[in-house]
Amino acid sequence: MKYPPRPSRRQLLGSLGLAAGAIAIGDVVLHGVEAHADNHELSDQNLLVFITFEGAWDTLLSLDPRDHTIYGSKASGTGIYTGLEEVRVFDPITSAMLDLTDGMSEKGLYQAPGSNLAFGPAMVTDVTGSAVTSPFGDLYEDMCVIRGVDMGTLTHEVGKRYFMTGKFPRGVLPSGSALGTWIAAQTPDSALIPNLVLGGCETINENLNPKASGLEIASIGDLQYVLKKVGATVVPDNIAQAIADAQASDSCVHKQLSPGGMIEAYRAGWTKAGELVDGNLFSDFNFVAQPTGDIAALYQAFGINPNNPAADLAGPKGRCATAAQAIVKGLSRAVSLRINPQSIDTHFDNWQTSHVQSLRPCFDAVASLIQFLKSQSFWDRTTLVISSEFARTPKLNNQNGRDHHLCNTIVLAGNGIKGNQIIGASGQDSYDVVPFDFDSQAPDETAPSPIRPADVHATICKAMDISYEHIENQEPKLLTEVLSETS
Repeated sequence: MKYPPRPSRRQLLGSLGLAAGAIAIGDVVLHGVEAHADNHELSDQNLLVFITFEGAWDTLLSLDPRDHTIYGSKASGTGIYTGLEEVRVFDPITSAMLDLTDGMSEKGLYQAPGSNLAFGPAMVTDVTGSAVTSPFGDLYEDMCVIRGVDMGTLTHEVGKRYFMTGKFPRGVLPSGSALGTWIAAQTPDSALIPNLVLGGCETINENLNPKASGLEIASIGDLQYVLKKVGATVVPDNIAQAIADAQASDSCVHKQLSPGGMIEAYRAGWTKAGELVDGNLFSDFNFVAQPTGDIAALYQAFGINPNNPAADLAGPKGRCATAAQAIVKGLSRAVSLRINPQSIDTHFDNWQTSHVQSLRPCFDAVASLIQFLKSQSFWDRTTLVISSEFARTPKLNNQNGRDHHLCNTIVLAGNGIKGNQIIGASGQDSYDVVPFDFDSQAPDETAPSPIRPADVHATICKAMDISYEHIENQEPKLLTEVLSETS
């Protein structure tokens, strides 16, 4: 995948709301900037990882599958067709599943013993003999699948921004702030990069603290570029000291500008920009070939090739590994990432040849992310969200692909979430949104409204013990059955 030209360090720092500090520190090191690492403490705060699939995923292949023995014929008389006969021609794993006779695989489903959740072949990593391997499906105890989410749009940009903010966009422009920004805004000084945004995901900040704005990076290389130590000072000591003294002073000009917050923003930017470029965190993200120590262990946990890691780092493994490291090393409180490097907007026969193969490594990487956070004792504080803009139609179109569909499925997991359950539903034969009764917390065709992104956002905030006042004008309703007893 080709990325746009890398922005300068000054531009990247500026995207964090540190423009003033970035201007001073972007090209040279100035004296008088002291690191205050002791102020950045996340040990008592709940954390967020927000993962999005861009291009709209096929939930029939993944999170809301149907029994292939019932819905596997175009002439089944229903509005749903699994399409697995087409997929199996190009995907040996799907083909091997359907050839088994264990009662589930031949249905095109994976359901671990003890699980209430059935997943499609996109969650199956391998079939050897009669053994079916699904790292994602085996984590069912952590996961709550929310089906029947009404996305209210079939436009990519609208759907993406709708779920990012919990508010329906103004045209295609976002309304409100991204969930990661809202979480970071609760404690904007608790981390050097409180809101990290990776892989083409967007950061959106509407009237919140500028420090909560996300640092948008295309790849791990951009993050290394920000964290790498700046070279030696090229400004004479006396001038550097004079600049430092000036930025710390309170002249009449400072007092005139202070009521608007400009001076406070400048000083905060100066300090944080200095901390970012002092190089202390660079070693934690120096993802090179043949690493040692913690990074070697990180590579092993995510299956990254240590001899030639570049391809893995550019894909789902590397994006999830970067997110995990940012959480574990205390760099960020919220991490949002687009996980799929290639488009999954498969309207044509590329749906048959590539869609399940594109989803599978992403779900495998998410499973590795969860296991890694567990191994580092961070999972019990981390809430995980997995979403896409909307779903794909339950029937193939004339080009043997699938078009856009309103009825979506979301996954919540981790801190504050009650796992091993399904909330909401899509229509049994229509695959349409089924309204939801928020009193009984059950699907109900007679209920007045479906589950909406605002309801999911409010529930996430409640799980994290954070206010959701920023979306109160959306009148969100809590999915109380999603919440664990400690929420």
